[in-house]
Amino acid sequence: MQVGPNFIVLGVAKGGTTSFHNYLQQHPDIYLTPIKETNYFARKALDPNKFRPAFKAASTIDVEKYVNGDMQNTVHMANVFSTEHYEKLYKNAGSAKALGEVCTSYFMVNESMLQIKEELPNAKVAVILRNPIERAFSGYVMAVKLGQIINKDFLTAVKEDYNAQPKGYGITFNFLEGGLYADSLKLMFETFSEEQRKVVLYDNYSQDVSGTLKSFFKFIGVDANIDIDTSQKSNAGGMPRFKWLNYIAYQMGWARQMARNLLPKSIKQKLAKTMYKEGSKPAMSANEKAWLIDFFRQDVNKTAKILGADLSHWLT
Repeated sequence: MQVGPNFIVLGVAKGGTTSFHNYLQQHPDIYLTPIKETNYFARKALDPNKFRPAFKAASTIDVEKYVNGDMQNTVHMANVFSTEHYEKLYKNAGSAKALGEVCTSYFMVNESMLQIKEELPNAKVAVILRNPIERAFSGYVMAVKLGQIINKDFLTAVKEDYNAQPKGYGITFNFLEGGLYADSLKLMFETFSEEQRKVVLYDNYSQDVSGTLKSFFKFIGVDANIDIDTSQKSNAGGMPRFKWLNYIAYQMGWARQMARNLLPKSIKQKLAKTMYKEGSKPAMSANEKAWLIDFFRQDVNKTAKILGADLSHWLT
């Protein structure tokens, strides 16, 4: 690869990566791909034709047209599977010192890390790990918010998704699989040297955003003393005001994606306030939490051992 990133944030989904991406964008020495999640390094393991319809619609754009344009309109996700197209995503990098991407498929799709190492042997990688129980519930809340799930309680949705066939990234929601970190973390540690890798615990990140960013800036070699506005949070939860209208809008994935990519940010914010109720997120029941603790216990203990960290609070 002639032009590409020197750092990549691998995930995880519902781990605060969208807010993290937005904070990184504020740094004058950092350039991020205008398509937040390109799936480029996962390309050999992904088949968009197998994606669930709405996910496929949400990740489908005319990539060639986009990369040959001015790329001023940012896109959340697309399938950039051509090296030529991927390299063009960095054409506006200018004099930025750190070039990067934030893509949540890379930690879950293990082939991605091997592909990164093959194409970018000196790149630095990082991952944000969130309590898998909280992550699973947050994923469910987001799915309900977006109209992807309707009239289905948390555990029913989680179990049906886990037992679904076929399954995988973009095919199922991966409420549980996305929080099984140990195997992916082991591969990350085996593939990248200690100097090349960084693990951020979401607990620490959420409690000290500025400190986490300063540490990350040092990791990728840019000025750590740049002030970042961390007041805005992205992908916040909230329940739909009009459940069935929201569900129909989700089924029309092409319409949602068109609105997301073409409407000005101010209009999208007004629509969000109309469609969703703030402060209306459901709470996880004690029985639901107990079931998830039993499910994740072994993997959390393995993850803690790999990190040499105490993660016992994830299981309480």
